[in-house]
Amino acid sequence: MIMDQANGVGGLINQPDDDATTRLAEALLNLRRRDLDLRRSAVGVLLELRAVPELIETMHTNEHWFIRMAAAQALGQLGDARAMPHLEQVLYNTHDKWFAFDAAVALTQIGTPEALDALHVFRESLRRES
Repeated sequence: MIMDQANGVGGLINQPDDDATTRLAEALLNLRRRDLDLRRSAVGVLLELRAVPELIETMHTNEHWFIRMAAAQALGQLGDARAMPHLEQVLYNTHDKWFAFDAAVALTQIGTPEALDALHVFRESLRRES
């Protein structure tokens, strides 16, 4: 999906100017490169462009754990409620406690009653498992 977006970026971001479109396309391509610094920089560009769907996709699909976690952190910084179900999915489905922690922090940053309820339910489920 990311490569498809890089090939047709029209309407994907809040800033429809040519510079933003070019930056988005470059960031989406850089997420696929081997260079970890390029990938991390690409997440920063997605954050600047407020590219929530692309950050969600990156959080779920990037093969590098550091980039998935950076995407979760960026989603929290943006505070966009569209990320909530995806962050909840990370909470319940990842075996990586640090990735789950970043998802929990992101939900806290989103701060809606629904996000905070999701954290409460998750915390209670952990208590029952103990």
